[in-house]
Amino acid sequence: MTMRHRGEGSALWYRVFRYRELEQQLAARPDVNRILDLGCGSGENTWRLAGRAQTVLGLDVAHGRLQDALRYGPMVQGRAAALPLANGSLDLVYAAHVLHHVPAPDDLLRQARRCLRPSGTLLLVETLEDHPLLRLGRTLRPRWNGDAVCARLRFDELLDLVRKAGFCVLEAGQYSVFFWIWELLPERVPWLDWLTPLFVALEVPLSRIARRWSAHGYCVAVPHEDRLPGSCSQATSERLNANPAARSMQHQDELPGSC
Repeated sequence: MTMRHRGEGSALWYRVFRYRELEQQLAARPDVNRILDLGCGSGENTWRLAGRAQTVLGLDVAHGRLQDALRYGPMVQGRAAALPLANGSLDLVYAAHVLHHVPAPDDLLRQARRCLRPSGTLLLVETLEDHPLLRLGRTLRPRWNGDAVCARLRFDELLDLVRKAGFCVLEAGQYSVFFWIWELLPERVPWLDWLTPLFVALEVPLSRIARRWSAHGYCVAVPHEDRLPGSCSQATSERLNANPAARSMQHQDELPGSC
């Protein structure tokens, strides 16, 4: 986060990471007072959310990472499959690149559903295996930064999991056809960050042509009023139509089986 193109206000970063604008819009909504950064790690995403809501709580299974994240707000150690939070206590659950580290991602999603209030929102960002090089990389190296990759998902499989956990998908999209490879390099060789604008300029048109082979995806979803998987209930649809923030979210891709 210290490099010149990686700050919160970096327009370059937002052009590739298509969910970032949504992230900020959701966190700044007046009805969002309590946010959970699920699988927060060292707080890489918590710091962007801090100050956007009354409470931003971080949760991670690793005590050491939570110690680093404490500078951004309150933290709690726990497992995603058994969140130590009350039913209906959250307005927004944010989980970035967490599902693939969980042995049972459906349990995580059901826990998120339980802890969200009826009008709450789930924002998922996930590493996906639609990209053949990523699939190969995970086969050769089934761990990332010391954490095992337990769930290997593609974009349509991610959306199916979300719906089966009792959510209605509001918006979803894919991004990063090859930029995911590039962004690892400046972390190891910082001076390469000066080339980031060039690779962003290449990624943007490529993502329009080859988006279905992207390595990353995101999903914005809301709980079903009737708590059942399937199409959005009439009550849920009416609630979304009455919400200006929800109406502003336009589907970025054709969603298979979207409600």
